[in-house]
Amino acid sequence: EIALGLAQACFKGVDSDGGLWYEFDLNENKLIREKHWWPQAEFWLGMHCAYKLTNDDKYLNAVTENLAFTEKYILDRENGEWLWGILEDKSKMNEDKVGIWKCPYHNGRACMELINALLVRVAAMVRIRKMKYLNQTQRPAMHLTWLTPEPTWPIQMLPKKPLHYSTT
Repeated sequence: EIALGLAQACFKGVDSDGGLWYEFDLNENKLIREKHWWPQAEFWLGMHCAYKLTNDDKYLNAVTENLAFTEKYILDRENGEWLWGILEDKSKMNEDKVGIWKCPYHNGRACMELINALLVRVAAMVRIRKMKYLNQTQRPAMHLTWLTPEPTWPIQMLPKKPLHYSTT
């Protein structure tokens, strides 16, 4: 209930372009009209968790829209890494790409977590699809023969539960 309340509150900070505003300053009662790299990455994970709890597509749609925003405005395809962020007019913030407060932790972790979630989902879909076509008395085939020309990628290689990454 608390997690879904947080997810719902995040929607208040989403702009029409799919990007998440940095924060609301309660002391000055104003929105900080910047979109930093790390809230975008953490937003993906929060919305994905809300989706897992509810199966409500609005959370996955929010991830998709924010991914498109991040790819368009935050990801630096020319020089690599993610920008610190953008200002309200979509201009790049003049901040370090890497420094004491900026490293690839949030974006790297978010990408790994989402990739892992997709792999787990694909593995589950493969298992379901295989079970549909197998006789009840047969043992389920353990290779993705419908995805690869030869059965070289066993399902056992895919994680059974989400992996957790640590910076320590």
